[in-house]
Amino acid sequence: MIFSKHYHCVGFDSDNERTTLLSRGIDAKRCEKEENINAAIRNSIIVSNSNAIRDCNVFVICVPTGVTSSHEPDLFPLKSACFVVGSNLKKGDLVIFESTVFPGATDEICIPILEEYSGLTLNIDFGVGYSPERINVGEEIHHLSITPKIISGSSSEVLNKIEKLYSSIISAPLCRASSIKVAEAAKMYEAAFQICEEESMLKAYLYCCKKFMNSESYAKLLEKNEVYHQVNEELSNEIEELKKHSRPTLNEETLSEWKEQYRRLGTGEI
Repeated sequence: MIFSKHYHCVGFDSDNERTTLLSRGIDAKRCEKEENINAAIRNSIIVSNSNAIRDCNVFVICVPTGVTSSHEPDLFPLKSACFVVGSNLKKGDLVIFESTVFPGATDEICIPILEEYSGLTLNIDFGVGYSPERINVGEEIHHLSITPKIISGSSSEVLNKIEKLYSSIISAPLCRASSIKVAEAAKMYEAAFQICEEESMLKAYLYCCKKFMNSESYAKLLEKNEVYHQVNEELSNEIEELKKHSRPTLNEETLSEWKEQYRRLGTGEI
């Protein structure tokens, strides 16, 4: 919605019934108010025909990423979106992913599909970025335009383009990640933190340390995003144990401290 205030946009969804309702200002999922939808479509269109996006030069992909019955990430909507965009991709285009995914998903799954169906090459013919969405449905205070946002790109040139694009619609700080994987990991950590579930937070940290990344760059980004907080010496020792792939338990005092920090962040106190 916010992009349509500054640019002519084409909203695409494969669900024809949903796009028809949205074109009339009706959101059956109740994610957006009618007046906001009507304001958006004054300068934009909402379609279910993928041919309508052929002339676009920036593609922002934000689709659901749930889990399967076997508790694996359900990447079908994401892969489908990559197929649609890849089939319409041109030289000089930019693709930005906002869906919550596991670290490595953009590089390992999305980019290969884009290259295959477009016949183009990343960072030569087109660029890719990842900037996790920061929208909470029903949130009345912290709107997208005033909420700090993480941005990342497949190259420094692409990252600069993404920064220029988002800075035109967002007044809040933009946090530049050192890589797409780091940005993906920060979003995964934030999601776990929102649940305030100890085991999820520990698993998220362990996953990142074990799978792919320099934990120092990961921590630095989280600090910039005001999601990661300085913790006491006891927790630092426990994190060192995590790196050895053990599973120590955070004490209640530390958990309470983290929850209070996140509450203050959510209410705008910090």
